[in-house]
Amino acid sequence: METLKIWIPAMKNKLFEIMDPIPKQSVRFGVTRYRTSGTHQDAFTGSTVNHRKGDVVVYKNSKTGLRDVILVAYPKPEVVAWEKYIANSVKYQLPLNFKMWEKAVVIQELYFIFNPLKSFSKKKMEIINTGGLIMKNTKSDLDNLMKPLWDSIEGLVFKNDSLIESFNGVHKCYGKPGIKLIIKGE
Repeated sequence: METLKIWIPAMKNKLFEIMDPIPKQSVRFGVTRYRTSGTHQDAFTGSTVNHRKGDVVVYKNSKTGLRDVILVAYPKPEVVAWEKYIANSVKYQLPLNFKMWEKAVVIQELYFIFNPLKSFSKKKMEIINTGGLIMKNTKSDLDNLMKPLWDSIEGLVFKNDSLIESFNGVHKCYGKPGIKLIIKGE
């Protein structure tokens, strides 16, 4: 099996503040809206109706005969940006002529490292400043932190995240923010 050691440094926001790893929560929903202004035929009256960009799309539900809307799932914009950032960070760390893994994948080590808290004692900050880590047992959930990572490297490092056979060391901690990943595959 081939081993990859990957460091994904923390992303910076618009104010150039170092951000913590971003979890991917449950799906969010919104109603479908018109993307441009124009006209459409009303499903109930048959008359032509003007609509503006951003108006909710309403249709006649064939089962109930009532007005209805279409719900669409959408991700948070910061999660989309985080996933793109991870993919780009990983892409530049892959060896030349790397071939995507299509068999077994094993996660040997995975650290989600968060910014230290302002309330940390001098002793804890000294540990962090010398490269140490302080374990974290508060939000975010590990499974939600892993989702954007797997979605970002699927098709880049491995064919599908269903190839992951085991997770050996997965941690949340405080230290120099980012993601440290040691992964094996074939």
